[in-house]
Amino acid sequence: MHVRLYDAAAGALIDALGGHTSWVTAVAPHPSQPFAATSSSDGSVRLWDLTARACVQTAREHGDQVWGVAFSGDGGALASVGDDKAVCVYAAG
Repeated sequence: MHVRLYDAAAGALIDALGGHTSWVTAVAPHPSQPFAATSSSDGSVRLWDLTARACVQTAREHGDQVWGVAFSGDGGALASVGDDKAVCVYAAG
């Protein structure tokens, strides 16, 4: 239910971002901005501002668990896929 941010060089926990109400199933970093997207078995996709360490948007288009998220190469789109057999594409730019 949390996404944990670590300092990779020091191996230290920086913060834990909470908001999902069930397991986080996937994390995707934005290719050029300090953002990340997460999916969850709670059926939601969340967009996180890593600088502010806050959720800035939540999408609930899926009718079941969401298993994956990915940004396009230019970061302008975000896609998610879930158990409802749907692929959702969101504008991310």
